[in-house]
Amino acid sequence: MKWVKRIFLTLLIAAVIIGGLATWAGYHYRGMIVPVVTQQLNKNLQTKVHVDTIQLTFLKHFPMASVEFENAIGLSSNPNSQFDTLFKVKRLYLSFSLIDLYKGNYKLREIEAENGFMHMDVDQNNRHNFEFWNSQNDTSSSNFSIALEKVTLDELHYRFAHQPREENFSFQIQKITGKGDFSSTDQNIALYGKLKVDDLKIGNIHYLPGEELSLDAGMEMNPKNNFYQVSRGTVTLRNRYDLHITGKTTAKDLKWNIDGQNLNIAVLSALMPDKVTTFFNDFKGKGKLNFDLNIERQNENKKPSINSEFTIENGSLDLSKYKIELANLNTSGRYTNGGNQNAQSSQIHFDTLSGKLNGAVINGRFRMQNFIHPLFESKFTAEGNINQFDNLIKPDTISSWNIPVKIDAAIAGRIMNTDSISYTDFINWEKEINLTATKAGLKVENSPYTFSDLTANLNSTNNDIKIEKLNGLWGSDSLDLSGTWRNALPFFQKENTKPFRFFGNIFLQKFDYNEFQKKQKPDSSEFTLPKNVLADIKLSINELIYDQSRFEKVHSRVSVRAGLIEAKRFQTNAYGGNMNGKFLLRDGSSNVKLIASTQLNELDVQQLFTAFNNFGQQEITADHLRGKLTSSTRLSIPIDRNANVIFKQLDAVADLQIANGELIDYKPLQGVTDVVQENKFLRLFIKLDDFEERLKHVKFDTLQNTLRIKNEVVTIPGMQISSSALNIDLSGEHHFNNDIDYKLSFNLKEVLQKKDDKWKQSDFGYIADDGTGNMQLFLHIHGNVDDPIIDFDKSARKQNRKQIVEREVQTTKAILKDELGLFKGDTTIPEIEEPTEQEYELEFDPSENKDNDDKSAQSGSDREPEKEEKKGVFKKFIDKLGVSDTTQSKFEDWEIEDEDL
Repeated sequence: MKWVKRIFLTLLIAAVIIGGLATWAGYHYRGMIVPVVTQQLNKNLQTKVHVDTIQLTFLKHFPMASVEFENAIGLSSNPNSQFDTLFKVKRLYLSFSLIDLYKGNYKLREIEAENGFMHMDVDQNNRHNFEFWNSQNDTSSSNFSIALEKVTLDELHYRFAHQPREENFSFQIQKITGKGDFSSTDQNIALYGKLKVDDLKIGNIHYLPGEELSLDAGMEMNPKNNFYQVSRGTVTLRNRYDLHITGKTTAKDLKWNIDGQNLNIAVLSALMPDKVTTFFNDFKGKGKLNFDLNIERQNENKKPSINSEFTIENGSLDLSKYKIELANLNTSGRYTNGGNQNAQSSQIHFDTLSGKLNGAVINGRFRMQNFIHPLFESKFTAEGNINQFDNLIKPDTISSWNIPVKIDAAIAGRIMNTDSISYTDFINWEKEINLTATKAGLKVENSPYTFSDLTANLNSTNNDIKIEKLNGLWGSDSLDLSGTWRNALPFFQKENTKPFRFFGNIFLQKFDYNEFQKKQKPDSSEFTLPKNVLADIKLSINELIYDQSRFEKVHSRVSVRAGLIEAKRFQTNAYGGNMNGKFLLRDGSSNVKLIASTQLNELDVQQLFTAFNNFGQQEITADHLRGKLTSSTRLSIPIDRNANVIFKQLDAVADLQIANGELIDYKPLQGVTDVVQENKFLRLFIKLDDFEERLKHVKFDTLQNTLRIKNEVVTIPGMQISSSALNIDLSGEHHFNNDIDYKLSFNLKEVLQKKDDKWKQSDFGYIADDGTGNMQLFLHIHGNVDDPIIDFDKSARKQNRKQIVEREVQTTKAILKDELGLFKGDTTIPEIEEPTEQEYELEFDPSENKDNDDKSAQSGSDREPEKEEKKGVFKKFIDKLGVSDTTQSKFEDWEIEDEDL
């Protein structure tokens, strides 16, 4: 080990000696070399240069002697330049060969600058700021010359700006070395080193920002003729990706080629212009990338055109920014900066593109232009699930969806915000989409039902959707829908203000409104008709359940406008019959008005009353009624903002007919027997038990009338009811508070006969109604349904008698006309009809009866009894009825008057 120590010691002593000699030489020759160098520099400089100190060193670049300028500052040669300082370096070294110095020759061999900057500029008038060296000065008479062989830039920021060309190159040079013959006219230079790109801007497009490069190139230069050429060049990107560069630049033209083969797709973010890489920030990818890039300029004042072709094989991209993942990516494409050589005219084309987008298989092509406000066009087919695109197109009103689809689409539009793509962007794009879905499902926010098992064939043009076919389940019921939905896509936005417009057909197997309402969330908003809906729908519902009503085969043409819903040609089967008509809902200032015109055919009255909860009253219920209702109805009724019907303002007219009707245990009608019971005269002739039983269950073949409802009153015009109990003439009013005012009359003889008895021929012939109103009983039923008041209606009787007199006058005129030829000019006189049987009229005067009884009482004791009293007509009639003498004695208490009959 001793020899090692000796060698180390020898080297150390030699270094000390050399260092000492070099230090001595620096001080010794400083006065000789530095003045010569500074004198020559000042002679050739065209701009001012300031330095702090000048030293001579033999150690820094041994075996070269170097003149060291500390804190050297060179000012710009162009006073109008944007940079007033051309360069500033902490240390600048001019190195000379020791042998040349020994011979007395001052040949500049090397230059090194470290720790500073150099800013070179060409202004709009093509004036340079870096013309600081006068190469025309003659140096032949001096012993100073330039034979530059090496230039080194170390930790230097370099910037070159060419304003007419809108070019700006900015680099942070770590270390760049150029070797060659810099002194000759045609120079061959080897250039190598490392640098970091701050900015590489051509036009308004930036390339390679922040990228670190390693450079190894062979150059041919002729600075005097502005000729620069790279015949061999390799730029290593990110220490692993080699780009091969060739090309040349002249005073007027440039033409460069950059070729990259078998690169990783991850390098895309470095190679793409910054306007494109905005879309690829923070992306992860893999796969093989090949590209060929050409940069060319034909005129010195024109920006260069950039064109590239590329391919990607077996690639994948993870764009976490958009939550998009591309897999199995294969594509070929092109890039160009366009005719204007700027970001607005730039385009990128993916001529063929295949792979998986978020798991969906996709094939197609894609083009984007204008990287400031990107405009794109795409045409593709895709197969997958639409929920794979949630982050791109899922509306905020869809809670969830699972829609396996096949898509054939062409989409184009502008991306307004390159930081994110929203559903609003999708709405604003132009679209032609054909979508086929099977086994699909979705749930709309706040909707109680889910769509499931859907099969659909949809065509979308922009935001309109033409539904060729859509069927499946809504909740648990079948749905079939077709038609055109205008502005469909904006409808799914919460802030949507565009109207809902649909024209088509909707079929539901079943709709249970009761279940629907149970699942609805409470809503405190006012009941109004939609203001932004425009629709024309052919609606069919096989079964509709509303409250206690069940409608079958519902069909209608429904039109919806702002504040208006109209159902035309409505028809359905319900309540054992069928219904048709039209309905109109109109939104007003304070309420919604329902206007309807309907035709009801043979509806079961009991089912109808049951379904509508007896229309909110308990006086006439489903238990009281039987029969088939046929009606033509027109009504108008308002609905308040709480969706309550305002019955007080109901206005309706109903032409109704009830066939095979039955009225069972109706309390006001049974009250008629109470009147008979209280009247001593009627009690003699009417079999109350039988009459009461008949009124408990009244049957009639047909009831026909026109009812009017207005101001909470049901108006019943006069009508005849032929029933099992008796034939009744009825008219009156029924108020919503159950106050009543009925006029009722019937023929007394119908209740005088016993059940199954017939009027038989007596000594006086047939006793029958001659049509003149005889034996007609008139009643007035009023008060409230719960406690009705029933009494005789004298005014009706008087009116009836007046009509009888009028008929008798007409009959008398007819006789005179027929027998005597009078009143021949009166065409209102009816023809005389021959009677088919002798008819009698029973006249009854209670006051006459009473006078006769008084006379009998006064003279009874003075007259001798006769063997047989002669009986009058009324007496014989009483006997015929089997009324006893005891009962007859009660006639003196009669309360009935002849106006009552």
